[in-house]
Amino acid sequence: MRSKKKRTGKEETFTPIDFFTQEEIDEFNRKGINNLEPYLPIPDYIRKHDEFVFRVRDELLKKFPNDEFLNSLYKEENIEIFFTYTWYEKYGIK
Repeated sequence: MRSKKKRTGKEETFTPIDFFTQEEIDEFNRKGINNLEPYLPIPDYIRKHDEFVFRVRDELLKKFPNDEFLNSLYKEENIEIFFTYTWYEKYGIK
């Protein structure tokens, strides 16, 4: 999905809501849609990377259930490491 922000300037919230008009949000509410993830304009390469790191982390945790670093990736303060760094290379995965 390709989209651009519809709320800018003083209306901008810096959240996913910025990609929807109030009319679209009202329509979601009428339809009972409260999960906007499928409607968010996330580029495919980012979505694929996210799926990759989740899969790799889960597979590695099965092999190394007591690994302190892998378990720390669940913590909010490590979210940036989880999504932006190549932490999985430490385990021989490229």
